[in-house]
Amino acid sequence: MRHYLLVFIWQKLLTNTKKTSHNSSFIEILIPGLVFLATPEVIDKAIRAEIDGFYTMLITIAVYSWFYLYEVKNKRITAYIVSGIFLGLGILTKTFQALVFFYLALFSYFIFKKEQESF
Repeated sequence: MRHYLLVFIWQKLLTNTKKTSHNSSFIEILIPGLVFLATPEVIDKAIRAEIDGFYTMLITIAVYSWFYLYEVKNKRITAYIVSGIFLGLGILTKTFQALVFFYLALFSYFIFKKEQESF
């Protein structure tokens, strides 16, 4: 909602100052967006999104590397070591939620594998 107000005000300012010409420069068009991106709320959201993106990447690498090393390469100890390194980095970005996500995936996989072997 705020960015619409910024664009509206900026558009009114441009039309008042440039009565004869409607050609705006590229910088004049970008200023409302830059002002909006500089607000504290947007900066706070960007900081949180960056941490969440990096956190998600670390957990995904931990899970995929575990599956690859455990199942494909059959290096079970190495699978836990490599995924543990990525989990440790995930714990540093956010708290111990990384372990919950990782072990939920592993326990689900082991339950599924056990059910497949019983058939």
